[in-house]
Amino acid sequence: LNSSIKISGYSPPFKEFDDEDNELIMKKIKKAAPDIIWVCFGGWKQEKWMNHNICNLDKGVMIGVGAAFRWLIGDIITPPQIFQNMGFLWLFRMINDIVKKPITSLKEVHRRRQLSSKLIFMLHFPHEVIMARKRLKLNMN
Repeated sequence: LNSSIKISGYSPPFKEFDDEDNELIMKKIKKAAPDIIWVCFGGWKQEKWMNHNICNLDKGVMIGVGAAFRWLIGDIITPPQIFQNMGFLWLFRMINDIVKKPITSLKEVHRRRQLSSKLIFMLHFPHEVIMARKRLKLNMN
């Protein structure tokens, strides 16, 4: 191994971050001065956090990896091919979580409004595709 490579990590509390938590996370990142920052808070949370904190960094690239580490250690199973083909990996994982821990998972689904946000996305998606294709055709002419 290259002796100039340093690996460090920090796992914040499993909760919504308050300003104090965020300040602690940013202090730890600045102290470590990383070139690469792996952010794995989960889908919507990590993007929101990265967007909020990118301006507070002096260096480094943030990469949102979601549940990649959990998948690598076998904590998350790969959905069947039909779910993958349809792009419904999230649905398979949600159902799997509900089967494993019904009360906790259902509370989380409700709190994060996962079903309603996915339904709204799916209802708007065909219209967005049609409009994007129209814009593309106009730009090509």
